[in-house]
Formats: sequence, structure tokens, C-alpha cells
Amino acid sequence: MKILIAVLALLVTFNAHAKGFAGDMGLAGEMVDLSTSDFIQKVEGILTPANKIQTGLKVRPSINVDGGVNYELIGVYSGVGVNGLNVAQHRDAIGVQGTVFKNSADANAVGLKCSVYDAIPGGTSTCLEVSFPYSQAGTPTNGISMQPSNFATDLVGISFAKNPQAYKYATDYAGAPVAMGSKAGSTYCIQFNDATAELDYIKNCGTASEEVVGQVAMASAPPAAIQFKGKKPRR
Repeated sequence: MKILIAVLALLVTFNAHAKGFAGDMGLAGEMVDLSTSDFIQKVEGILTPANKIQTGLKVRPSINVDGGVNYELIGVYSGVGVNGLNVAQHRDAIGVQGTVFKNSADANAVGLKCSVYDAIPGGTSTCLEVSFPYSQAGTPTNGISMQPSNFATDLVGISFAKNPQAYKYATDYAGAPVAMGSKAGSTYCIQFNDATAELDYIKNCGTASEEVVGQVAMASAPPAAIQFKGKKPRR
């Protein structure tokens, strides 16, 4: 009986319209009594196969806007907070986690997928945006961190295998340094030099002691199309 009441409460919560955070939300974030002994709220179910998309949870808020209205619409908002000092052992805070158990040989397993349907020219379309509204200089900060297991092999970090001709640029570093690796405590990078239109090979990049130890020059004709110059002071 308690489970039935909890499920009904969950349905009411999902269909409620509540105000929260910085604006109106189509789904309210109230606590629902579906907790287990591990303090996990669960929404579970066995779906019936059909020739259509099976959805565990669908969230489709929409708003009507006209010019001159400032708005930010968030489909799912996850705000996780961890408070305390000197926390021992395991200490991870995860906003959203997508875990897929692929138990079928023919299945395509995707942990996290985003799709952008751009119907009107203008503005920008971004499938994944990473922002750091408040960061600390002493904290190692990564936009995307890939962490394969110790026994993993044949992995590809980022793949452009499908329709590569569709990309204007596969990646655009916009002149930012690219770390290539480290040796003896020094990190080595390459970076586009906008003054010479060449690539600088930098030692100790990102530190006060960084210096250009080499330079890749792009000449106009082979065989000297790529030349490697010697050490020079960091500009």
C-alpha cells in the first residue's frame, strides 16, 4: 500500500507545475517516498518492445516567446551540493550519470546522447556546452575527462568516423595551447603563433617558466614544407 501511495505521489509530482530555482519549471523537484535503505529514489519499469522509441522518463517543457523576451529553458535541472570538510574515502558528486548495460550483441549502447533540431537559421546550435561559472586556480579542472579502465584496449577518445566531410573543422582550438604529454615533470604543448602563422613547440606550457623550444614552420612548397627550427624565448 505504501508503494502504491508513493507511486501516486510521484505521478502527481510529475504532473504538477511548480516554481523553483530561478524560474518556472514544468517538473517539480519534491522528495517522493520511494527511498530504499540506500537512500536511492527509483523510477523503474519493464517496457514492452514496439517499433518506436521506448522512453523511461520524458520531459518536454515548451514556452511561447517573441522578440525582446529574455528566457532560458531547462528541460532537466540537476543541482547537486556536497557540504563538509575532511571527507574521507569515496567522495564524488555527480549531477547526471548515464549508465548503459549492453547485454545484446546487436545493441548500440550510448551513455549520454544529445540531439539538436535546428529549424530556423540564426543563433547558434550546440549539442554540448561546458561552462565554469566559478572555478579555483588551485583545482585541476577538465571540461571533459575520459577515464578508461586499466584493462581497456582499442578505445577511441573522440571519433569523427561518420560523415567526416560534414565538418568545417573537426576541432577548432582558436589558438589555445594543446598539451601533448609530459616528461620529467615538464608538460609539452603545441600552439598556433598568430604573429608568424607557425606552430610553437612549448616546454612547461601553462607555467611561468614556459619557453618555446622549437617551431614548426609551414613553407609554401615541398620538400621544405615542414621545417623544425631551434629553441627561442617564449613570446
